Formats: sequence, C-alpha cells, structure tokens
Amino acid sequence: MVSSPISVYPYPTGEGFDRFSSKGMCPIKPYKDFFDGLCSKFKESGFNTNYIQCGLVILMYFSGNKGKYWKILLSAAISGFCGTLIEGGTTAYVCREADINTPRPHLASYLFAEIFWIIKEYSIPILNLYKMKTFSNGNIVKYVKYSIVGLFFLYSGCRFYIGYERMIKGLLTTPQTKYGHMASFAVLAISDLLCSISIFYYVYKRNRKLPEDSKLNKVDYYIKRSNYIIIIFVDFISILVSIFNGITEAFHSIPSSYINPFQCIKTCFILILACDSLLFKYNIDILTYSKNDNYDDNKFEESKIRTNIKSTNIFNDNIGSVESVDYISVDITQT
Repeated sequence: MVSSPISVYPYPTGEGFDRFSSKGMCPIKPYKDFFDGLCSKFKESGFNTNYIQCGLVILMYFSGNKGKYWKILLSAAISGFCGTLIEGGTTAYVCREADINTPRPHLASYLFAEIFWIIKEYSIPILNLYKMKTFSNGNIVKYVKYSIVGLFFLYSGCRFYIGYERMIKGLLTTPQTKYGHMASFAVLAISDLLCSISIFYYVYKRNRKLPEDSKLNKVDYYIKRSNYIIIIFVDFISILVSIFNGITEAFHSIPSSYINPFQCIKTCFILILACDSLLFKYNIDILTYSKNDNYDDNKFEESKIRTNIKSTNIFNDNIGSVESVDYISVDITQT
C-alpha cells in the first residue's frame, strides 16, 4: 500500500505567527487564496448557520412580517451575518499561503466584529422585554428595563474584552477569551431570566383574573402554549454555554468539544425565535378563522332561507299554450 507523503510547511514561529501554531486558528495546510479560505469556512456549522439564518429571516421579514419584533429579529440576523463575514474573512485572509511569512501580532478586525456580536446576542433579552411589555407597563417592567440596560453595558464590556484579547494576540481562542465568553453568556443568561420570570409572573397573574372562556382572546394564552418552551430553552442553553466555557478551560481533562452542540444551537437562536413567531401568528390566524367559521355556521343555522317561487302563466292567444316561469330568490344573511 502506497501512502502519500505528509507535507510539512516551514512555518515561522514567534510573535505574530501564533496563528499557524497548534493554538492558532489556521489549518495545517494554509488556504490557497482568500476565497478558498472563505469557502472553506462553510464547513463550520457556526459559519454557515449565520448565513442561512440571515437569508431565511430576511425572507420571512419581507413576506409580510414587519412589526417591531421582526425589525429586531432582522437587525440581529444581519448583524450575525456581518460578524461572521468579518471574523471568517479575517481568518481566511491571514491564513493564506501568501501570508505565511507576514507577521500579524494584532488583528483589529476581531475587535470590530464584536459590535455585531453584541447586537445579535443581546437582541434576545430585548425581544423578551418587548414581549413583557405586552402584559404590563407597571413598575416591575420599568425595573426590569433598567436592569436590562445596565446588564447591556456589562455584557458589552465582556464582549469588547474578548475582542481586545483576540486583537492583541492575533488569535480567535485563548484562555482569556474563554473566560470572557463564560462571563458574557452568564450576563446574557441573567438578563434572559429576568425577562422570563417577569413574563411568567404576568401570565400567571392575568390568567387567574380571566374567566376560562375568555383566555382564547388573550395574547398571553398563545404565549403560554407556544413561547414558554422557547423562552425556557433559550435560557437553559445560555446557562450551559456559560458553564462549559468556564469548566473546559479550568479543567483540561474535560474536552472543549463538549461545548460545540450547545454553541451550535446558540448560533441559530434568532432563526428559532423567528420560526416560533411564525407559529405564534399561525396559531392566532387558525383560531381566529375557526371562531369566525363557527360563528358563520351558527348564523346560517339561525337564519331562515326565504324562497319565493313565483309562477307566471303567459297566455298566448294565438298559440293557446301556457308557459310557466319560476323565480327563486334565496336571501342568506351574511355576517
């Protein structure tokens, strides 16, 4: 059996060349050119998910879903696309064969990409806050809103710390960035939980005051049926991503690959929320149609069909025949 020889590339070492080392983000065999590197990134689930997610959310948005909630989803999806393009494009450019001997100790584009990651990731508590305002605008909503705003600055600080570490090290992943991710996702989970607990409280409070037959007419009924699972799911995944970022770095015996399934789900949260919103709208439309259809059937049963048959005999003296013409008039009350 003949085996192909292993190609060994004489990579430079030292400051500015860590990207080609075992802790760097460049592959063993550098990309032939920029587009080769960019296309190769599509093998990574996080990279292609953001592209597909952006395309689908744009399609959903321009299909008639243009409320404030959908504007936030659209902004988040586009931001995820831009962040992925900047981050993946940077890696594709600095990992080319032509760039092997070029020292790059600092990569400022990684810091710039954090702006888009902040917009995308923190859109989730903003969306939950928007849902919460559906139920009430009282003091609790104001306190939660102030908390979300305060946590936003804390979350942004964590993300910019990640971007700064990536920039000065010229690497995507370092121990500092993993701890930064742990902190940022922990802040995100706290902000999500604040909104989620408030939503559950308002739904429970309002449902106790409503008679059983009137709940079908309330928005919180649909949220209770549909969005509860999604809200809990989003919070749970954020907590797991935060925990695994910390323990995989603190305990090297735990493989870092354990975080990948949860990170992949986290990447497509915007698409999950968009699909849930469509189901939300679909359930409302179906129930509204069903109720209207039942109402029309009842009106049809209650209304009387008035049929007037008028027979007119036309006598023709010359022919001596009789013609009978029936006029049928049906009057159905429309609602």
